Amino acid sequence: MDTSECIAGLRAVAPAVPPIVPVGMLFGATAVGTGFTPLSATALSLFAFAGTAQLAAVELLREGATLRVVLATIVLINLRYVIFSASLAPKVSHLSRSWRAVIAYPLFDLNYALAEARFEAVGPDEGHRGWYLVGVSLPLVAALVGGTLVGALVGEVVGDGLGLDFAITLVFVSLLAPQIENGPTALAAGSALVVAVAGAGLPVNLGLLAAVLCGTAVGVLAESRPSEGSA
Repeated sequence: MDTSECIAGLRAVAPAVPPIVPVGMLFGATAVGTGFTPLSATALSLFAFAGTAQLAAVELLREGATLRVVLATIVLINLRYVIFSASLAPKVSHLSRSWRAVIAYPLFDLNYALAEARFEAVGPDEGHRGWYLVGVSLPLVAALVGGTLVGALVGEVVGDGLGLDFAITLVFVSLLAPQIENGPTALAAGSALVVAVAGAGLPVNLGLLAAVLCGTAVGVLAESRPSEGSA
């Protein structure tokens, strides 16, 4: 075990852990209010580990969306993880298949960003990259799953008194806002917002699915557009 790399990962991710706990709690409480048991809600966080997609799935189920719509929305929201994986793959290709399977499970926006920065700063022979990813990932998993369990238990006791209808919208905003870093992401977010508002009255919350599709398409087109100075 490369203790130094694991500790470096733990230190790097520490400031990002506290905000994940209330996200997990909100998901757990909302899931219980939708019909999940505390155990099933916690298991979903453990095995899915995709905060934004989990919240979207619960919101759609609460609105009566079909399973097909729910699954399609989850896939679209999580498409970014394919890009994350493709970006990290060359940097961990020297690790064994078992190691790559372990570090693929908790891939998340936060630990991906930390790993990218770390691997760009140090050479491939400086420390065990797998242990660094373990260090930046385990606290996030523990925070989301633990927060879900607490929220699910509290939600089961308090029930509708939590008033989560508006809170879940705020969490979506807080999760997505930090990802607006440049022009293409701003265009994607803006177009998705317009479509979501326009489609608010669609049945089974299909406006959310339409917003995801539109935002993704606009973001991809904006990223692929050549800059003004290019040939």
